[in-house]
Amino acid sequence: MKLSKLFITYILLLSTLTSQAQIAGPVYKQSAKAAVKSAVKTEVKNMVKQGVKNDVKQMVKKNVTKRLARGEAKRMANAVATGSRRETVTTVRNSIKKRTGKAASLRLNNATKVVERKLPTAILRNKTDVLVGYTGRHIAERTVSKALIQKVEKQSLERAIGKRGLETAEKLLGANKKNMELLQADLAEKPAFANAVRLNPDLLHNYSNFIESSYRTDITLLRYAQNNMDKLGSLTQTALQCKNDWVWGKNLLIKEQHGISYMYDGASNKCLGTIEKTSFNHFTINVEDPALLNTYSLANTTYKYNNMTWQTDKYGRVYKWSVTIDNSVVKAGRDSGLIKRINASKSAYDTNNMMVASPNKYNDVGGHIVADSWGGPSVSANIFPQNKLMNNSGVWKMSENQGLKAAKKGNVVTRSGIMTYVDNTTLRPSSCSLTQTVNGAYQTLKDGTTMKDVVVDNIIVRK
Repeated sequence: MKLSKLFITYILLLSTLTSQAQIAGPVYKQSAKAAVKSAVKTEVKNMVKQGVKNDVKQMVKKNVTKRLARGEAKRMANAVATGSRRETVTTVRNSIKKRTGKAASLRLNNATKVVERKLPTAILRNKTDVLVGYTGRHIAERTVSKALIQKVEKQSLERAIGKRGLETAEKLLGANKKNMELLQADLAEKPAFANAVRLNPDLLHNYSNFIESSYRTDITLLRYAQNNMDKLGSLTQTALQCKNDWVWGKNLLIKEQHGISYMYDGASNKCLGTIEKTSFNHFTINVEDPALLNTYSLANTTYKYNNMTWQTDKYGRVYKWSVTIDNSVVKAGRDSGLIKRINASKSAYDTNNMMVASPNKYNDVGGHIVADSWGGPSVSANIFPQNKLMNNSGVWKMSENQGLKAAKKGNVVTRSGIMTYVDNTTLRPSSCSLTQTVNGAYQTLKDGTTMKDVVVDNIIVRK
C-alpha cells in the first residue's frame, strides 16, 4: 500500500517538475528528474528498513509468545496432577493473560498438542477444564475449540486403552456421550481396570452390559461373563437343544435399582436374581431363575436358591453346600438329557476347558448334590460326575432316603457337605464329607452310622 502511494507521489512530482522544466529549459528538467529519483530511493530504503524491522519484531514476539505459552501449558499439566483443578486453571489463565496477552489464547493448536502429550492418564476427566483454562473462555466456547477438545479426549482415551480398545469403545458406547464420559472417568479412577481393558478390549462388551451398576469395572465379573461363564455351555449345547435352559455371558446384564443389583438375561429380559459383593472378591448371588445355575459357576461365590446354598472355590467348583427341608418339600423333576451332557463335559474337561479324558470314559452318572427328591434342580451347579454305586447305594443314598422320610413326618432336616478335589484343575470331586441333622441333632442311620462328617469316596471306575 505504501509503495503504491509512493509511486503516485512520484508521478505527480515528476509531472509538476516536467512542466516547470519545459519552461525553464532542458538543464532544469534533468536536475528535476535526478532530485525525484533520489527522493524516491531514500524513501524506499527507509520503508524497507522499517518493514524488515517490524517483521523481525513480530517474529521475535511470536516466538517468545509461543515459548511462554508452551512453558505455561507444561507447568499447568504437571500442576493439575497434584493440585486443585479449579485453582490451577484459574491461576494459569491469569498468568497466560498477563505474560503473553491475547496472542496466547489464539494458539489453540499448540496448546492442544502440549496438553495431550503432557496430561497424565490419571486426570483424563480434567482435561476439558485444562484446555478451557488455557485457551480462554471466548475461544473455548467456539465450535473449533470443542472439536479440538474432543480430539484430545479421543487421543487420551486411545493412550489409556489402545487403538483396539478405542475402536471397541466407540462401537459399543460412542452413540451415548454420557456413557463415554463415564468410561473415561472409570479409566482415570481405576488403573487396574484400564490395564485390563488395554490387554483385553473385549471386556468392554460386558462393561456396556453392566454400565447401569457399580459392577461395571469389576474385573472378576467382566472376565467371568466374557469367558468362564460359557465354559460348560460351549461343551454341552448343540443345535436345537436346551435353548431356554442356558444363560450366555454375552447376554448377562446387571442393573442397579434402589441400591440392589439385579442380574438379567438380555436375550429374554428375565430377571435371574440379585448379586452382592460381600467381601473382597467374594460374591453372594440370590437366584430367582435356576437358569442362572446352568452356567460354569462364578469363583468365590455363594449361590442361594430357595432352601439351598452352593459355595464355589477360586476355580469356580462347588466345594461346600447345604439344604434344609421339612414336610413342604417338593420333588424338582429331572432333565435326563441335560444331566448326561453335564456329566460328560465335567468328566472329560478340566477348569481350563482342556480335554483330559474321553467323554463317558468312567462308570459315572450325573449325580445330584442336592437330591431331586429334596427339590434339587437339574442344573450345572447341582450336578457332578458321581460313581454309579455311590449314587445308588451306601451312605449317600441311605442318608438321602432316611432324611427325606424324617422331613415328611414334620421334622426339619439339614444336609450339608464339603467336596474334595485331587488337584486344582479337575471338575470331578474325589470325595464328599457329609453331615445331616434332624431338628438340630445328628441323624443316625439304620446301619448305625452317625451323620457327622462322614466321608464318602467318589471312586473312579473305568468302563
